[in-house]
Amino acid sequence: MKKLLISLLFLPLGFPALAAGGSAGADDSPTGYLEIYKEFDGRCQGLRRGDIRMLRNTHPEKSIEYRLIRLLGDKRQASIIRDTIAPGDEGQKLGCEMLEDREQTWEIVRAQFTD
Repeated sequence: MKKLLISLLFLPLGFPALAAGGSAGADDSPTGYLEIYKEFDGRCQGLRRGDIRMLRNTHPEKSIEYRLIRLLGDKRQASIIRDTIAPGDEGQKLGCEMLEDREQTWEIVRAQFTD
């Protein structure tokens, strides 16, 4: 019960590694190998929506199955993004960082190695 309560407390605070049962900074945690980053994108810039957010797997050998939630202006959106990303993948597009004049962000909820 205590562990569940702690997990529920960390999820909305932006500590997805702890909420998913991992430990922050653990070398063997698949969450530590997922990187959300910004990249220039002409379409996003042209629409005045900032840069595009991307996701990549930095593990040298293993694919990672993940779940992300999307937040728009600090409000969680209903959809959950589920997919698998291979090592060395050039990155998967998540979306523009601005939408409807609000910041759009993504958080990792769960990640596990598939190989």
